[in-house]
Amino acid sequence: MDVADSSDTTATLIFGQFRPQTRRFDRNRIQQHDRFKRQRGLEKIQRDMNLPMNQRQQPQILSDSMFLKYKVLKEKYKGYEFVLPASMQEQWIEEQRMLPPEAVTGLGNYFADEVQLVPEEAVVTETEVSTKIRQIVRYIHHRLDDRFGEDIIPAGGYYQGLKVGAANEFDFMVPLVFPMHHTERVVTSRLGVGGAIPVGYCAISAPAGWDKAPLLTESGLVIPKKVKDVFIQHIAKAIEDLGEQGVVTFANEPIHGPAITLQVLTSRGLVDVDLVPTILGKENDRSPPGVRWPRHSAMWPSMAVSAVFDFVPKDLYWHISTARLETELLRHIDDDGGCRKKCQRILKKLREDVFDHNGEIISSYHLKTVLFWNLEKCPPEYWRRTDWLSCFNDMLKELKQCINEGWLSHYFIPELNLLEKKRRGSLYSKHAKIDHWIST
Repeated sequence: MDVADSSDTTATLIFGQFRPQTRRFDRNRIQQHDRFKRQRGLEKIQRDMNLPMNQRQQPQILSDSMFLKYKVLKEKYKGYEFVLPASMQEQWIEEQRMLPPEAVTGLGNYFADEVQLVPEEAVVTETEVSTKIRQIVRYIHHRLDDRFGEDIIPAGGYYQGLKVGAANEFDFMVPLVFPMHHTERVVTSRLGVGGAIPVGYCAISAPAGWDKAPLLTESGLVIPKKVKDVFIQHIAKAIEDLGEQGVVTFANEPIHGPAITLQVLTSRGLVDVDLVPTILGKENDRSPPGVRWPRHSAMWPSMAVSAVFDFVPKDLYWHISTARLETELLRHIDDDGGCRKKCQRILKKLREDVFDHNGEIISSYHLKTVLFWNLEKCPPEYWRRTDWLSCFNDMLKELKQCINEGWLSHYFIPELNLLEKKRRGSLYSKHAKIDHWIST
């Protein structure tokens, strides 16, 4: 199909009853993968605990390092049928105490074994994923709809140096293309489509003639949900036209947030990819309502960073996104030899393994926000101490306090409480888990 014919086909997809179909991978293949993963999990426990299969009933004494690792492994692999030798079980019961200062060795080993990425594997996976996603996005721009940009902007934990465990998740922003002369986009009024605009959200106006499909209200505001729906249709069409049905699929989960989640089959397995259609802000744009940054009293950043805020789709309004700003702020924070990212990544991995496996209550963004507030109040020399365990403990205490109070202010929009919609019972449960982990 040449470019001249693509517009008619696109119109049919937009106005018709087309819906992207989620393709499932072969069931037997998934079951074999699960059995393999389960067996590898058992082997990993034995390897991590330094217990060969033929010696696992032999008595051993737990060092502080192994003791801490077992605390994590016990939670992480509790679904497996794995029993420690009787002598080690007895010691586990007796060791219900606060970890000694020497436990820094244990956290150091945990960081090396469980937190750090394997650089070679991560680079290979990232290259495969970004190449495939760029191919899809460029096809959409050139053949289906030029309102979506032809390139992708990396965002999220991997590109901010905060990814843990394995390179199995990637985030990309896909810019919406506005005419160069159109500058006044953000509607700062507190009244929008559905009444008062919530804190952290904006309405966005589009230029005349930009709308080739019904993406706008009568007053010219861009409707976020319709933008996302059209983008999903374009992704499905691009996957089909490019013959990537067996490699790129939609994730089998409902779409609630701004991102469309895809699964990409790489040489190292399935990888989740979040694509977010984004209206990019500019350096000379006025700060959106509610934004309180930069603050001159902050201890950081030491270098000049432009405050650029973007906008991502959320139902009726556009949510203020600080993803690009966060990436720039985090890029050089440990150039002075500090331990900021190390503490953050250990805390993130402990959250996955112990405190909140699915991230339903404590998300990665909550932990990143705790880091930002600590960066603001602590001077650079605090992070350069050799006793980095104290920095980690302070971050853990800060997280505990926020969960206990049910309040964690968004770093850039302090009026917004990131824990507001979390149930008190769920927060109490996570607080108790953190307390239990510290005390045992």
